[in-house]
Amino acid sequence: MQNTARIRVNEALFSVGRVVAVVVTFNRCAQMQHSVRCLLAAPEHQLSGIVVVDNASSDGTEVWLSNLEDSRLSVLRLPQNVGGAGGFAEGLSKAVERFNADWVLLMDDDA
Repeated sequence: MQNTARIRVNEALFSVGRVVAVVVTFNRCAQMQHSVRCLLAAPEHQLSGIVVVDNASSDGTEVWLSNLEDSRLSVLRLPQNVGGAGGFAEGLSKAVERFNADWVLLMDDDA
């Protein structure tokens, strides 16, 4: 009974609008890969979009992200590292612009 209630709560939560994850990364390709793979495994009705903000990484992040094909994924490569706060500000703007997000989940690349 408890699991059924939990599922109903989750369904109710995700039926209220579009949830978009914003992931900010800088030179932590391995951690970012794991996070992005986990996010892409989520059903589209639970996660409408993913914005990855690449803070000018030089460790292969750009190449790895460019090889992903998923309509829910939007990659924003910044020309210079603007830090976590700057990356989240850019990602929030992109999440609203591209996906018309109702809810935004902010996370570091190792979450």
